[in-house]
Amino acid sequence: MNRTLVVISFLSLLTSGCTYKRVPDCSDLVKAERQVLLTIEPEARTSVYGQPILVRASFNNSSESPAYLELNEVQENGSMREWPAGMQVCLKDSFGKVLTISDIDPMITDGRFWSSGFLESSYTTHRIGEKSCCRRPGDCVLLQPGHNLSRVIPIDRLLIGCRNVGDPLPHGNYNVQIRCGNYYSNEVEIVVLPK
Repeated sequence: MNRTLVVISFLSLLTSGCTYKRVPDCSDLVKAERQVLLTIEPEARTSVYGQPILVRASFNNSSESPAYLELNEVQENGSMREWPAGMQVCLKDSFGKVLTISDIDPMITDGRFWSSGFLESSYTTHRIGEKSCCRRPGDCVLLQPGHNLSRVIPIDRLLIGCRNVGDPLPHGNYNVQIRCGNYYSNEVEIVVLPK
């Protein structure tokens, strides 16, 4: 199979319904794609120019079966990642124009998504079909039926280095969507107010 699974990591998890088990193989992760829904909602509908823009991302398992998610939450040096590894953001202006157009390898992004992680030399992906996508125990979490994982994502930090977006993000209305591997969230509106 020649699909790409971008590594997902989480700094902090809502641990209810989540357990670390054996290192799953990639077929476990493909099954999870059909069982888990990624949703986002803004922590606040408005942000002030130059202040953090935060959204809550939730992976929800609404199926009747457990699902594995690859998290890879610990970096090689032992420190925790600020947001899930491989998480990407699509930002549109109020007219629907995509601002996060990316010329990064299309096997990693579909061209609409950006991540400041693209600028890191350690940015990695795994190809489904290898013996195991998870490198060590703890990289994957087993999400029980009816449970979710939640993480607050700093959208403004994910946008760092994107050529078409100012740093900080200029005031205005935007639509945001998040991608984590093969999971795509809903779109939500955020408003950046003048300082």
